Amino acid sequence: LACRIGIGRDELDTLCKSMGYKTGTIMEDYVREFYDLSSKTKYGVSEMKCPEGSSSPSDCSYTAHNSAPVPCIRGEAVTVSCSNEHFQLTATEFATRVHRRGHAMFRCSATASRFGMKLDLKDNAVASALNRKQNGEITVLVDKLPYRGRRGYWVARPYIKLMSSLDRCFICLVRITDTNHIDIALSDDCRLKKEQILTEVQDLLDRNVLKIG
Repeated sequence: LACRIGIGRDELDTLCKSMGYKTGTIMEDYVREFYDLSSKTKYGVSEMKCPEGSSSPSDCSYTAHNSAPVPCIRGEAVTVSCSNEHFQLTATEFATRVHRRGHAMFRCSATASRFGMKLDLKDNAVASALNRKQNGEITVLVDKLPYRGRRGYWVARPYIKLMSSLDRCFICLVRITDTNHIDIALSDDCRLKKEQILTEVQDLLDRNVLKIG
């Protein structure tokens, strides 16, 4: 086993590049899940140091664990999650239904990952329901959709003002809390391309024209 004390960005990237990926991160949950592993296998090395840009562990230097200045204890083996992307956020679906009297149902789903590991969105993301009219005007219908943790989506049943089908392009805007990372999903009756509307929404947010709580 290799001790993870002293592991940094260069070392993580080296390990992941050696397995065909671009980058990675330490898997804390994996270490706890396999906590007993380090009690059955002895540590061999510690203080792994790799030059920037290296792609093989053989390019790195090590210290024998029994000579390391800081000893490793159980659960501190190097375990990494590797990926070709540092971060990904994808709004996957926006199901909508509007009744004649204006009662609506919005249900939005999204996924996110960091270094290949799934990110729990319950407390780390917010979703809003927007609408884009035919003239390009984008307004907020529901500022924050309630999240249903067990089911893994945001859902709301608001009352909205009735509008022409030509003015109906519902948008679910998902944003990682306190960041600029966003993605959108469109309702089935939206006739425009996602890339165009995402650009428009991002521009409104950048200019602080679109007010999202």
